[in-house]
Amino acid sequence: MGEYLARISSEKKDGKKTYGMYVVGGTDDDQLRSFSEQIRGSDYAKKIRLISYVDLLKLVDIKEKNDLRNDQVSKILIPFDDLTSSHP
Repeated sequence: MGEYLARISSEKKDGKKTYGMYVVGGTDDDQLRSFSEQIRGSDYAKKIRLISYVDLLKLVDIKEKNDLRNDQVSKILIPFDDLTSSHP
């Protein structure tokens, strides 16, 4: 995904940053930890987010119940420090 993000960023002409997200089916902590360590060790760790589908659905529910705008939700998902949006 990292190479894809780099290619998309270079093709875009709007100057906005490009981010990627892996949505994983499992919620097993060991599986998520292993996947996050692989991402963290890559050159693209600050551009890729990892979230379980369960947590993504929770976020959608929060968005709908609180009438949040898409830009408000996307700010939560954009990587800024930690790798995952659902697990430490």
